[in-house]
Amino acid sequence: MADRRVLLLCGAGGNGAAGVCAARHLADRGVSVEVVTVTPPQRADGVLGQQLLTLAEAPARIMRWDEAFMAASADLVVDAVIGTGLHGEPRAVQRGLIRAALAASEAGVPVLSLDVPSGLDADTGLAAGDVVMPSMTLTLGLPKPGLRRTTAGDLWVADLGIPPGVFARAGIAFAPFCGASGRLELRYPGESD
Repeated sequence: MADRRVLLLCGAGGNGAAGVCAARHLADRGVSVEVVTVTPPQRADGVLGQQLLTLAEAPARIMRWDEAFMAASADLVVDAVIGTGLHGEPRAVQRGLIRAALAASEAGVPVLSLDVPSGLDADTGLAAGDVVMPSMTLTLGLPKPGLRRTTAGDLWVADLGIPPGVFARAGIAFAPFCGASGRLELRYPGESD
């Protein structure tokens, strides 16, 4: 695994923090990790700041979005730019990272989106501008209604440990479905075995 290079493109919000967390787990397992972040570590606060501070203790390279990086030479690109917090068209910095993921995909590099492909509206499945076209999406908690095979690739859901009572208060009938693995591959509506 040490000969594999994973490039994580991380935004300023919760999705970026999840990407930084994933980078730490990968680096701890011997994967060569590079994190491109919208927010400089010294200016990050909240969950993102905590995750970047923790990542600084791991064998990972952290760089700003405006430094030179080669997404097309990675073995895997992880899209953690924008999650469910998309409102309108992505900003210029976000568009730059989305375009880097698109270039990697066009070069044949697998792209994994965390929760939702960046630039895609999680509820409607529409895009107001550039959008990442991943080979796979690992959606968090529950699948988002706007995800389609044509825009999200293979779909997996990760169990975040949300208690069933939280779903009940939200009016969602829920029984844990991931089992011991913590993740489950899903089929899109209308697809069969």
